[in-house]
Amino acid sequence: MRCQARRWVVAARAYLLHLVGCTLFSNKSATYVHVVHLEAFRDLGQGGGYAWGVAALVHMYDQLDEASRTTTRQIRGYLTLLQCWIYEHFPSVHQCVTDDAYEETSPRAFRDHRGVRGFELISSFQGQLRWGPMVVTVRPERVLWPFGYIQSIPPSPVSASLSYDDIDDKWMHFADHVLAVGELCVVLGQVSADYMEWFFQISHPFMIPAQADDQPRHVPAPDHEDYMQPAIP
Repeated sequence: MRCQARRWVVAARAYLLHLVGCTLFSNKSATYVHVVHLEAFRDLGQGGGYAWGVAALVHMYDQLDEASRTTTRQIRGYLTLLQCWIYEHFPSVHQCVTDDAYEETSPRAFRDHRGVRGFELISSFQGQLRWGPMVVTVRPERVLWPFGYIQSIPPSPVSASLSYDDIDDKWMHFADHVLAVGELCVVLGQVSADYMEWFFQISHPFMIPAQADDQPRHVPAPDHEDYMQPAIP
């Protein structure tokens, strides 16, 4: 009986590894899964206690970062999550039809109305998140309007110099590292008076054909004196 139980545990680990490797943490290898995910299934009884949503976001942010580079031709990750995000925030790409029979347990794509969940303080955490050796930086100050606050010019980014233990400690004490918000929006998508001028200088709001006499735009050199991770209290 003990041998049979161990076989079921091994089979469960193999299935879960296959599941996350093909969905949440898929990569461009098509056939390989990173062994770091095995650590999450060392004790199957604790698997439900992991913040899987955060782990999926860490992996997606890392894949999007790689996909944004000029040498990258493909993207992997939990693309269903990315598609759902596009569906939510870009209504022009889909047609909404209200379904009176929709229930909260139904798939998200089947609804056009649903109950509103309360805002969780942990959603405004700012800092670094990690899943295994993969580390990404979360900067909610760049997207304040989804939280209902006026969008202002975010501060310059800081360098990554924290150890894994420090990153884990900040996450466990997230309440000490949440975003300091400003004024509430009167109109959805409201921004500060100087934000749009700054945005047009650093971003690419329009996709237009390049002209033969266009000059290349260079990224400004960072000020290394300010480009440092602040000390952890």
